[in-house]
Amino acid sequence: MRFNLGAGDDRRDGYLGVDCRLAKATDILADIRSLPFKDGCAEVILALDVVEHFQRYEVDAIFAELFRITKSKGELYIKTPNLNSLTDAYIKQEIPFEEFERKVFGDQTYAENTHKTGFNPDMIVRRLKDAGFDEIDIQEIGRNFDWSNMIIKAVKP
Repeated sequence: MRFNLGAGDDRRDGYLGVDCRLAKATDILADIRSLPFKDGCAEVILALDVVEHFQRYEVDAIFAELFRITKSKGELYIKTPNLNSLTDAYIKQEIPFEEFERKVFGDQTYAENTHKTGFNPDMIVRRLKDAGFDEIDIQEIGRNFDWSNMIIKAVKP
């Protein structure tokens, strides 16, 4: 199975859209903190623009839940803001405060659209390893495309 967690309106062919609210791409209404799936059922999990919407204290349990449903050699893809890139850009005055604030705290257009946790590459790697993932690769996206985010690929042994 392939899951698109926090799918919202992002319908993807071959993926079940999972979200805590009904939206265009929601196939399964569920909370990422307690997913209604069997252990080891997922070959690929997308968690794009999702994990930053949870409290810091919830992230380790969420990563453990994602590890639980991922099958051996299954892949987890996370996209989340990179606080290192954002802070660097703001300090160098490459982005105005309003853009920095929006990227750090989210658009806040509805209750779940608020960022509650921030990540940098070192911290997210450590937390994914603590959950059991390995073969962790981080792609820091260049200035020409979505520079404020990072994409992380993690594999379950």
